[in-house]
Amino acid sequence: MVYHENREGKPMPSSGHPMIKTNERVDPPSSCQRLTAYRQTNNYVGTLAIKTLAGPPYSVDLAPFDFYIFPEIQKQTFKKAVYGRLEAAAAYEKAVDATFAPHFLSVVPSNASMY
Repeated sequence: MVYHENREGKPMPSSGHPMIKTNERVDPPSSCQRLTAYRQTNNYVGTLAIKTLAGPPYSVDLAPFDFYIFPEIQKQTFKKAVYGRLEAAAAYEKAVDATFAPHFLSVVPSNASMY
């Protein structure tokens, strides 16, 4: 690293600012700094009158399975027109049963537990 001298004759980084060090290791933020950043962001978003969720809408460990099952359900459900809320719910349940049952044993290991 190239250093220059400041007025007192002390070495200074080449950036010209005594607090900015170039080409040196930067420590990752601590958990306290991350929490502070999270709170500041949350407070700012709150001032914009944007509705936020306190947490994920469901368990994040189920998300990878959603990427498999949702496209399959869409393919089966939207092959025919569905009229009304009850017919849509029935078509969805039928598609879930048809998609989920045959593939469940091949996707989930036999020694897996739900909790």
